Amino acid sequence: MVKNKNQTWRPPLSDSLRQALLTAIFVSLIVQGLGEAQQTGPEPGGTSGGVLRAEISHSDTLPPLPPGMRAGEAYMNWAVQGGDSPYGLTNRTLRFEIPAWLAGRWQRTQSMETKRVELPSGKPVKAAGRTEAKVQEQFGTFVDGEGKIWQVFDPRRSKGEVDRGEAMDIHHVSKYNIEILDPKNVLVSVTATHLVVSKDKRMVLKSYQDEELNTYTLTGQGRARTDSSVKVFDQSGKPVLLTRSSSDVVKLEGVPANTGAGARGSR
Repeated sequence: MVKNKNQTWRPPLSDSLRQALLTAIFVSLIVQGLGEAQQTGPEPGGTSGGVLRAEISHSDTLPPLPPGMRAGEAYMNWAVQGGDSPYGLTNRTLRFEIPAWLAGRWQRTQSMETKRVELPSGKPVKAAGRTEAKVQEQFGTFVDGEGKIWQVFDPRRSKGEVDRGEAMDIHHVSKYNIEILDPKNVLVSVTATHLVVSKDKRMVLKSYQDEELNTYTLTGQGRARTDSSVKVFDQSGKPVLLTRSSSDVVKLEGVPANTGAGARGSR
């Protein structure tokens, strides 16, 4: 689920990294449970007519990362997680019902970033604009006996890596949720922890978290639009960046009809 090499690390949220996280989530089926979305006012630089619910569902702050996940510490391969933890990592496999139109394999080729805002100041900075983003995403794990389509997520497979030259950006999904907003709109919410780890000494050089809200909207037969709002937090859980982007996706194939496979923990 990943991409892009850079000589020097800088704050995430280039569109390629955002798409890398999505690829990691949907191709490798990573997941966790997302509790109730925190209801807040519009983000700095936001508008009242943006992404469905994304304007009001970002968290104000996130819990700080625990010892073992902070800059200057030795990388412990996520050993500090244990079982359920205060910042959201769990060992519970989850499943979500999805609409038939969303089930299948989707492809996007480019994305348009329309907004980038520094936080907490609310200062706007230049958005990336249109960028290449070749990504395939898969929705739907099995069809049950009633014909309902389910997405199964296994938190044990919720990791991914981005090679950044002398360091690796290693991420782990801490919260995940799929919500059907109405017959044509589905909200996929993802929160992930990122550790930038040096290859030679295996030390944590940088750590941060991001919260991503992706609304998938059916626009035609086998076609949809994704509107994404991503908020980045530092290792202390304080917000540092907000971006907004959109892209068009095309369905390549439908979901396999694995009827009665509901007992499986992953696909």
